[in-house]
Amino acid sequence: MMDSLWKHIKNHIEEVSNQHFASSSIEPICGGDSHYAYKVTSSHSGEALFVKINKRSAYPMFIAEAQNLAALADTHSIRTPKFICYGEAEGSSYLVLEYLALLPDGDDYLLGQQLAALHQSPIKLDNSLFGFRHNNYIGLTEQVNTWANDWCTFWIEQRLLPQINLAYQNGFRSHLEVLEKPLIEAAQGILSKHHPDAVLVHGDLWGGNKGFVNELPVVFDLACYYADREVDIAMTELFGGFSARFYRGYNNSWPLKEGYEQRKALYNLYHILNHLNLFGAGYLQQTIQMMHQIRSATPIN
Repeated sequence: MMDSLWKHIKNHIEEVSNQHFASSSIEPICGGDSHYAYKVTSSHSGEALFVKINKRSAYPMFIAEAQNLAALADTHSIRTPKFICYGEAEGSSYLVLEYLALLPDGDDYLLGQQLAALHQSPIKLDNSLFGFRHNNYIGLTEQVNTWANDWCTFWIEQRLLPQINLAYQNGFRSHLEVLEKPLIEAAQGILSKHHPDAVLVHGDLWGGNKGFVNELPVVFDLACYYADREVDIAMTELFGGFSARFYRGYNNSWPLKEGYEQRKALYNLYHILNHLNLFGAGYLQQTIQMMHQIRSATPIN
């Protein structure tokens, strides 16, 4: 079956590129936790491509990833891997991208500048609207992006509550239910008078979703939508991996607004809840602690 699948992928690559592609090597790549990944090198041109493969049920994820890459590429701000094609065959789905030999270190200051450029890029939609033109995924979790014109409403109804309800389905109701109402009230207090512009964000910007080619930044594994730009900055602080030079580059281009430190925990709770739902009870105590932290925060007037 795999031989037949690879033949189908090869034919698809040739169809979209209009050139011969015969693979000389197919090398598994370790590191991801969602898909099987491979570096595929052409014996004809020496070109290397990055191929993700999963079950057919993962096909919507690959479609969304291609759409996210196109949206960010249109901003001409930060480099992303070039999209080649996606498809289904032999009970599997696949996504083919440009292969980039990424390094963990590079020009962090430029990455900060380019993230600010992404957040400042002109958008083709009314900048009072939060959401995206389609749903996508945060990890393996579907991320609903229905348009809303109020940021507080969007964050509560399309980010926090779906994750909390999913946590209830996953067996954590007894731990979290008592905290839900105080959390939502605190979120309303924190965000009700915060009226950011809706800008295109990466959406899943932790250290594992960036790299460098010849010192120049590259980002990938996007979960794009139009949001408060602070959601990206907050996530860079959640798991670390971003240097002081990165933050200087960003703030020298577009300084953060007063109150960010208070909003940061509220934005990062979304990702910790998602980790709780994806990876289990190892994230339960951190989830509870963050909910208490937000609950005890003083609303911004």
